[in-house]
Amino acid sequence: MALMRRQSLVKFDAPLCETIVETPKPQGREVLVRIERCGLCHSDLHIQDGYADLGGGKKLDTTRGMALPFTLGHEIAGVVEEVGSEVSNDLIGAKKAVFPWIGCGQCRDCVNGDENLCVKQRFSALPSMAVSRVTCWCQTQGICWITTRCRSIRQLP
Repeated sequence: MALMRRQSLVKFDAPLCETIVETPKPQGREVLVRIERCGLCHSDLHIQDGYADLGGGKKLDTTRGMALPFTLGHEIAGVVEEVGSEVSNDLIGAKKAVFPWIGCGQCRDCVNGDENLCVKQRFSALPSMAVSRVTCWCQTQGICWITTRCRSIRQLP
């Protein structure tokens, strides 16, 4: 299996470091997306710092539940390169955005495709709430990848 290089958080309040892992293989309803664009937002910077400044001298600890190394970035768009055994091969080559809100998949809102309205939703980019394989994104020879649930991708124009 190919090895991938990624820039990961290995220590809080420190620069990112290169880590090397095996290329994730999509399983079941997962897809492997070649990342073409990825944004970092302020929540990523809070995670890197190890806290969020709440003002008035108060800080929110962002290290709880964190397993390092951790790769930051959750605003992702790319192309489906490989699919798990329960996903149609028709998705291969499709441009998709990776949707970070993960609903329960069973309530009325999720069934209607509105996982962002699910009262049991989780956010894939925050490690304390992350689904185990969603945050597994990395880079091979200059190409970035993420393995995520098929339900978490949206069509791009």
